[in-house]
Parts: sequence; C-alpha cells; structure tokens
Amino acid sequence: MSDPHLSRVLQRILDFDFVPGTLNVRLPEPFDAGLESYVGWEELGRRTPDPEVPGRRGLRYGKVIIARRFPGIVFQGDEPDYPADLVELISDRHLRQTLGLSDGDVIEFTLVGSPESADGG
Repeated sequence: MSDPHLSRVLQRILDFDFVPGTLNVRLPEPFDAGLESYVGWEELGRRTPDPEVPGRRGLRYGKVIIARRFPGIVFQGDEPDYPADLVELISDRHLRQTLGLSDGDVIEFTLVGSPESADGG
C-alpha cells in the first residue's frame, strides 16, 4: 500500500483517505456475499503474473461499514488459492488501535446496501 499508484487507485475506489495496511479477518464460514465490484491486478499497477501470488488476477470488493460506524471496503483476492473464509478490511483509521483489537477478536462489518452483517474473528 506504500506504492503511489496503488494508493491513488485505492483512493478512487474508497472515496476517502485510508490508513495503509489491511485487517485480515477469518470468518467462521465461507464468505459468500456478492462482491460485485472488481479491480484488475494491472489497474492496481501490479505485474502479471505477480511473483508473490502468481495466480492473482485482481480483487473483488465492496463498500462496508465496520463496527457500525467506520467506512471501509472488504475485499478478497481473485486467485485460485484465496481462502473462502478470509476477507481483508481497509478503513480510514487503524482498526486494531481504534477498536482495541487483538488476534482472534471478533469484528462486525456490514456491506453497504445489505441488511445482514458478517462477524469475523
């Protein structure tokens, strides 16, 4: 996230300033909510194939409200081995510090426009 091109693309997607880094969230079951937005790996300024994740083609994402008050996005990598029960969150604040999170804690997020929320730990 320190890459300037990647930061500009994420800024456009998020429509707000964000804190670099993601919060990895392991869910109790596979995440099957429809993440209808998509950004290709090349658009993010990344090489294809990526030497670190050779099968990654892009990211599926959706806007969320985290802990019922903070805007953010949830995303999953579009790659063959990306775990179905893993999502990553980006927000306008450092979520671990702001919410006092430790590894294994539960965090709630709701897809914007969805009546249901997801809890992950």
